[in-house]
Amino acid sequence: MISEEHELLCDVISNIYMRVDWRKITSLKRSAVDILTDRVRVACKEQDILKAHDKLCATLNISTSKQDVDILESLYHVNDTVMSIMREHTGYVAALSQKKAKDKIEELKRLKEIKDKEKSK
Repeated sequence: MISEEHELLCDVISNIYMRVDWRKITSLKRSAVDILTDRVRVACKEQDILKAHDKLCATLNISTSKQDVDILESLYHVNDTVMSIMREHTGYVAALSQKKAKDKIEELKRLKEIKDKEKSK
């Protein structure tokens, strides 16, 4: 069952996913979700979600992600649950985060197309 914590955690990770230039780090043998899963697995060894967030950003070679501080704070308040989710459902969290990121990217493209059409009129 997907909890609110799953959703919030995947929103945070999807924001990180969107900042990474995947063309530079993927290959024929390693997909983006494979790499993300490994990096989440490394990050979940940290003590809390804030340190895990920083570790995930660092292992993906980005300085930081554009996050809603309120979401990170709410996850920090249920830190044990969130870290447990990261440890026990690593592959699922990575796959869901990737899906959310791709959905956000498609939505942004769609909105940009609408905006461009309105400008051209």
